[in-house]
Amino acid sequence: MPFNDTDRRRDVVAQLRPAWNWFKWTVIIVTEFGAFLVSLKEVLESGPARRRYQRIV
Repeated sequence: MPFNDTDRRRDVVAQLRPAWNWFKWTVIIVTEFGAFLVSLKEVLESGPARRRYQRIV
């Protein structure tokens, strides 16, 4: 039985897919968390919560 190149490629893709999903979701979560922290910082530095925030810090 000859070893087909497309079979080899399919095996490599099948091995990489879980790792790619982990990488993709890690990037998404880190990006969302970073955006949340930036927006939280902007909210705390401006507006009515500013005085309370500066009193804490």
